[in-house]
Amino acid sequence: MHMVQDAKILMLAYYYPPLNTVSVLRNFQVSKEFVQHFARTYVISSTNRKRFEVGDFEFPDIEIFDAVTFDYKTVLSFHKNKSVNIAHTEKNNPLSALFVKLSRSVPFSFIIGEGGFFYILHSFFIAQKLIRYNKIKYIYTSFGPISDHFTAYILKFFFPNLIWIADYRDLPVSSILDNVLFRNFQHRFHKFVLKKAQLVTTVSTGLAARINEYIAGTPEKKCFILRNGIDAEILNFKRQPFEKFTFAYTGSMYGYEHVDIFMETIYGLIQKNKINRSDIRIIYAGKDQTLWQNEANKFGLKDIFIPKGIVSRAASYDIQRNAHINLVFSATEKGNDGIMTTKFYEYLAASNPVAVIINGKNKDEEFENIMSDFNAGIVTYTAEARTELPEFILKNYTDWKIFGDIKRPDNSEKIKTFIWKNMANNFVQKIFDIS
Repeated sequence: MHMVQDAKILMLAYYYPPLNTVSVLRNFQVSKEFVQHFARTYVISSTNRKRFEVGDFEFPDIEIFDAVTFDYKTVLSFHKNKSVNIAHTEKNNPLSALFVKLSRSVPFSFIIGEGGFFYILHSFFIAQKLIRYNKIKYIYTSFGPISDHFTAYILKFFFPNLIWIADYRDLPVSSILDNVLFRNFQHRFHKFVLKKAQLVTTVSTGLAARINEYIAGTPEKKCFILRNGIDAEILNFKRQPFEKFTFAYTGSMYGYEHVDIFMETIYGLIQKNKINRSDIRIIYAGKDQTLWQNEANKFGLKDIFIPKGIVSRAASYDIQRNAHINLVFSATEKGNDGIMTTKFYEYLAASNPVAVIINGKNKDEEFENIMSDFNAGIVTYTAEARTELPEFILKNYTDWKIFGDIKRPDNSEKIKTFIWKNMANNFVQKIFDIS
């Protein structure tokens, strides 16, 4: 894939640079690949980006413009020294939960949601000048927040020849999480907005099935799957296994996870003397430390639980690489699967056994197929987890006790499929093909 001469692209990305979480690394990685294929890449982001906690990122050759933003995260930053994130435990407060729903629901999201009115207005003002003066042909936006998509929607009225790529790293309306108000209206709104997009992308086949429902009225369009990839640097991390048999989870919690099943399993194995308490450690790195601490305390595992808080990307990779079992939590309902976060692919790159615990009874074939292809570990569902999970843990623990380490598959070649640079060629080619 070569650069198309004079082709320029504009990204509207509220999170740029991203928060220090894997869920919003996507736009940053995409921008790095755009630099390789477009003559020029521009980014319009939020003035809030200076308030976000960010990692140690090496920025590509991109011009970044800040759109004036006054939203709830701006207000929140006045009261918190550390982060403008709302931790999962705070969302459990009824008033906070209602506010979060309002902030994610149109039209309230335009008033109090991420970005909001001022951000949309100033983004549009900056964008139209950039498009006119630099003859920009392509525009890329990502949900969430909806502010970026809506700004692109408005721009299409003034620049109908723009090629708009609309990305969904999450579903706007979840049947698993009670995340919005007026659900039917939210569905209709996204369907209405996406009529003007030339290409719609998402992270998995499961989510693509849902997003395709929004663009069903335009047969020529079909959701393109651009998975949450990994940085090539992760493959260079050396493994120095933790001294104790260690379970690890790095990242945020979203409300559907069954941490209790995992903690109950560990407690049961200890009580039955199948594993030695002094051999075990559980590491959590992320902003939802309180939730994990509460679950550990509930099952009497406080002494083996190690909270790390929010850590750098490098520290996160180290934890994943040095653990003995990495944990993934997901959820599924009939016709709703494919919740596959970036850390899942990072876990595959770490080449340690992975335990995927899915809240639900409907099969997630995408998870199962990838896990089977990589011989990576176990996928278990709510009904079977209390039987299957102990067996999986005990098998790996026994190997560790007998041989001094666990058995790992060699997926060093397979994992290269998910490196951003390797996935980007097909994505950019798709963009140029619709021109």
